[in-house]
Amino acid sequence: MRRRTLAQLVVRAAAAIAVMLGTWDAAVRAQPPRPKDTVDPAKADLSETVGLLSGLHLYQTYLNIGMIADCKTEGVYPEKDARTLLASIMTPLEKIDKQLEKVLKRMTEKDDREALDTVRKLVSVLREEGKQLQLYWETGKAEHSTKYEAARKEAWAGISKLLGIEEP
Repeated sequence: MRRRTLAQLVVRAAAAIAVMLGTWDAAVRAQPPRPKDTVDPAKADLSETVGLLSGLHLYQTYLNIGMIADCKTEGVYPEKDARTLLASIMTPLEKIDKQLEKVLKRMTEKDDREALDTVRKLVSVLREEGKQLQLYWETGKAEHSTKYEAARKEAWAGISKLLGIEEP
């Protein structure tokens, strides 16, 4: 597992979020305008808010899982605390997915539905990442570490693509 200090993670997160927010605004401005008679300002604001919060949550969840893994590996957190922290990240993911499913059923715009479907797929990948990390801690089997790393890479590829984050 790739190790970074907490300070490196915080600096990286702050920089990425700043880039992401700038990119998000640019992406929103770049969208072709919808015909005025089909734009419901309340729905547009709701879709944009759900998208922004979803993207930020995916990114933060990705960082949190990695930070907890690194902190346990480095002995910053005892095993019991690391497990508790990881559970506090994983439990809400199932609830979030169910809520996003409800929102998806109400969305009428194709691009909004596709974006939210992508978010739900990434939630699933993050859940798998966390599950494999838990299994690795429980069993010590290398196969779970390998699956954790694969899910982590898949999650980052999807999140960075969704949010338009480019590696320096």
